[in-house]
Amino acid sequence: MPGRAFHWQLLAWLGIAVLSAYCLFWGGAWVATYEVNVRIWALIPAFVVVAIWIIVAVRNQDWRPRTALAPAFAAAFAAFLICTITSRQPRFSVEYLALATLLTALYLILQRLMASPYFRPRMIGFATMAAILIGIVYLGVTVPRWIAWWHTIGHFAAPPLRPYFEGLTLGNPSAVMTASVLLAAPAVAHLSGGSAASRVVAVAALVLAGLTTIISGSRAGWLAIGIAIVLVGGFWLSAPDRRAPLLAMGRSRAGRLAVTAVAGVAIVTALVVAPGFLLRAAAGGEGLRATYWAAAVRMFESSPLVGTGPGTWVPQRVTYTLADETDYYIPHAHNLYVQTAAEFGLVGLLAGAVILFVLGRLIVGAIRDPDPARRRMGWAALFSTIYFGAHQLLDFYANAPAILLCFAIPIAWLDATDASRKRAPAPGLRLSDPWSSRLHIAGRAAAVLVVVASGSFLAWSEAGALEMSRGTELLDERRPTEAVGPLTKATQMDPAMTPYHFELGVALADTGDLGRAQQHLATAAMADDLPEAWLNLAAVDAQLGNRAASDEALGEALRLGDQQTGVAIAAGAIHLELGNREAAVDAFANALLLNPTLSGDAWWTARPERATVWHDVYQLAFDEAPASGRFVLSLETDDTTGAEEAIATMDPETATTSRLVLRAWGGDQGALDQLEARARERPLDSAIVSWCAMLFRRSVSPEAAEVYANWANTINGSTGFVGYQVRVGTAAESGRIAGLGTLFYGHYTYRRPVSNHQLVDWLPELEYR
Repeated sequence: MPGRAFHWQLLAWLGIAVLSAYCLFWGGAWVATYEVNVRIWALIPAFVVVAIWIIVAVRNQDWRPRTALAPAFAAAFAAFLICTITSRQPRFSVEYLALATLLTALYLILQRLMASPYFRPRMIGFATMAAILIGIVYLGVTVPRWIAWWHTIGHFAAPPLRPYFEGLTLGNPSAVMTASVLLAAPAVAHLSGGSAASRVVAVAALVLAGLTTIISGSRAGWLAIGIAIVLVGGFWLSAPDRRAPLLAMGRSRAGRLAVTAVAGVAIVTALVVAPGFLLRAAAGGEGLRATYWAAAVRMFESSPLVGTGPGTWVPQRVTYTLADETDYYIPHAHNLYVQTAAEFGLVGLLAGAVILFVLGRLIVGAIRDPDPARRRMGWAALFSTIYFGAHQLLDFYANAPAILLCFAIPIAWLDATDASRKRAPAPGLRLSDPWSSRLHIAGRAAAVLVVVASGSFLAWSEAGALEMSRGTELLDERRPTEAVGPLTKATQMDPAMTPYHFELGVALADTGDLGRAQQHLATAAMADDLPEAWLNLAAVDAQLGNRAASDEALGEALRLGDQQTGVAIAAGAIHLELGNREAAVDAFANALLLNPTLSGDAWWTARPERATVWHDVYQLAFDEAPASGRFVLSLETDDTTGAEEAIATMDPETATTSRLVLRAWGGDQGALDQLEARARERPLDSAIVSWCAMLFRRSVSPEAAEVYANWANTINGSTGFVGYQVRVGTAAESGRIAGLGTLFYGHYTYRRPVSNHQLVDWLPELEYR
C-alpha cells in the first residue's frame, strides 16, 4: 500500500508540475489570455483540474478548502457579485466574475497542495527552477541580440535595455521581470535556511532576478523594487537584534571587503547600463498613463458606489476619453487602484481594504512565528506583496494568470501552514451538530455549483468566440461572403458581445448587404464608440443616400479618430464623396500631418476629384506641420527649397542629420555613407537609424534596410515597420497595416481579436511600403 500511494503521488506530482509550467509559460501567459484559439486550451486543463479536485475533495476531507483568507475571498466575491448586477455591461462583467471564480478555485487547489508535506517542498522547488529558468532564458535571448547589435554597429557600446521588447511568452519585458522577482522571493526564503549548496542556488536565483530586472527596462518595476527594498529593509532593521550583527559585520575586515566588492560591481553595472537607463527614462508614456487615469476617475465619478462593472474600463475608456486626449487601445488602466475604483467603486475599494487587512494579518503572523521557515517565507511574502502592489501603481497584472500564480506561491505556503486555522471550533458549535453538518454540506454544494456554473458559462462564451475567430480568418483572407455565416452565428449566440456586430457589419457591407450592415455597425459604434465603427457606418450611410446620418457618424468617428492616419484619410474620402470639399481638405491634411510620408503617394492625383483638392490639402498640411513634418513633406514631393527652409528652423544636431538625409535622398552616396557613420557614432539614436533604413529601402537595398530596421527595433523595442513609407494599398492582404490605432481593439477590449480588415472595401486602406 505505501508503494502504491507513492506511485500515485509521483504521478500526481508529474501532472501538477507539467500543468504549473504550462500555466506559467503558456496557458496563463499573454497569448492564452487574448487569443481565443489558444485560450480554449488553457481553460480546458483548468476545468479538468478543478473537476478532479472536487471529486477528490468529496472523498478526502484533507483536500477540502480551508483558508485563512476566507474573509478576503468572501469580500471579493461579494464585490464582484454586486458590481456585476449593477454593471453597465452585465454580460461582459459576468464573464469576469466567472473567471475570478475559476482563479479562486485554482488558488484553493494550490493552497491544498502547499498543505501536503509531499507537495509543498516540490512546489517551492518548482518556483526555484522556474525563477532560474526565466533568468537563464531571458539572458539567452537578450545577449545574442546585443551581440548582433554590436556586430552591426561595428564596435562595443552600452547596449539598449529590453532589446526588441523581448517578453518571452509573458507578453512584455515588465512581465518577465515581475515573474522573475515574485518567483525568486519564495525560492530564496526556502533555500537560505538549507545547506551551503542550497544557499548558492539562492544567490544564483537572486542574481538572475537582479539581471532580469535591469535588462527588462521596466521603470514601473524599478520603482516598485526600490519601494519594496526600502520598506521591507526598514521593517527588518527596526529590530535592534538584527541591526547589531550587521553593524559588527560592517566593522570587520571581511565585511568591508564584501561591501567594497558589491559597491564596485554596482558602479560598473551602473556605468554599463547608464545610457540604456537614460534612454528608458526619457521614453515617455507618462501622458498616456495620465489619460488612462483621468478616464478611470471620470468613470468613478459617474458611479462612485458600484462603479461601471467588472471588466468595463477597457470598453468604456473611449467614451470617457476627451477629444484632446490620446486615444490608444490598451488592456488596462496601468494602475490597479484607479481601475478598481472605476469598475467597482467604493464597494470594490472596501473589498480591497478587507483583502489587504486579511493578507497583512497572515503575513505579520508568519513574521512573528517561532518557526524560522515561516518567518523567512513571511518576509518573502511581505516583500512580494509590497513590490507587487507598488508595481501596479504604474502597471496592471490582475489580468495575467501566470503572474498571479507567481504571486500566490508564498501566500499559499503561509496560508497552508497557518497554525491559527487548526484551533478548536467555537463554543456551542460542535462538528457533530446535525445543523452544523447540514450547513457545511449546503455551503460546499453551493460553492461547487458556483464553480460549475462559472465553467459552463465560460465554455458557452468561448464557443461564440471560436465562431467569431473563424469569421475573422475569412475576413482577413478577403472572403466576406463565407465570413457572414460564422459571424452571424456568433452574433446570434451572444448578441451582447459588440465586436461580433462590428465584424459582421464589415462582412455584410463588403457583400453589398448595406441595410443589415448599417444595423450591426450602429450597434458596435454606439456601444464602444470605436472610430472605425463610426467611419464604416458613415460610409454605409453615404452609399444608402443618408447624407445627414453619414455626416453625423463622421463627426463621431473624428472625435478621437482624427489621431489615426487611416481614419483621417478615409473620412476625407467620404467627405469628398458627399461634396463636403472643405471638410475633405481638413481631413486629408490631417492625414498628412499624422504621417507626412503619405504625401508622396500617387493616389492623391490618380482621380480628378482628389487632384482638384490636392494643392489645398498639401498647402494646409505644410503650413501647420512642425519643422520635421515640413521636411518630410518636402522630401516626398521633391521640394528641395521647402526642405532647406525646414532645416533652417531645426536644432543644430537634427539639422546636420537632415542635410545628410536631403543629399542622400537625391542620390548622393557620400552623404549616405556619412549618415551611416553618424549612426555608428550614435548607436542609440533611433532617428538616424530609421532614416538609414528608409533610404536603403527606397533606393539601394531592402536587405540592408532590414539591418537598420532590426537595429532600430533593438533600440526601441520592436516598434514595427521601420523605414517604410505609408501608401494607399491593400494593407490587410500585405500584412503591413498602417494608420490604424485600433488593431488591438478586439484583443484588448473583449479578448476577441477582430480582423485586420477593419474598413469596408471601398474606403482607402493604408500600408507600409
